[in-house]
Amino acid sequence: VAPLVADPALDDVARDAAATMRARDDTEAEGAAQRALALRRKLAAVDVFVGTGPQDAVRSANLGDGRFRRVGVGVATGDSARFGKGRLWIAVVYSD
Repeated sequence: VAPLVADPALDDVARDAAATMRARDDTEAEGAAQRALALRRKLAAVDVFVGTGPQDAVRSANLGDGRFRRVGVGVATGDSARFGKGRLWIAVVYSD
């Protein structure tokens, strides 16, 4: 699989998704894939995680999908009533 290219526009989408997940204390990245598609992309996917470190995002299901060429990552930090203290909400947004 070719290396993914960091995409600042997808970073913005992912940052917004991570901040929203933290604020809501959940793992729903509602609208993130649609926002990526609105960037004139034909294919988009979003993986989300709540974890204790950035290494938790390595298990991203779409990481090895060769159809994706671009990636954006967003992280929000904070305590969670649902997931515990000192958590990272991570959103990884992929597109072609």
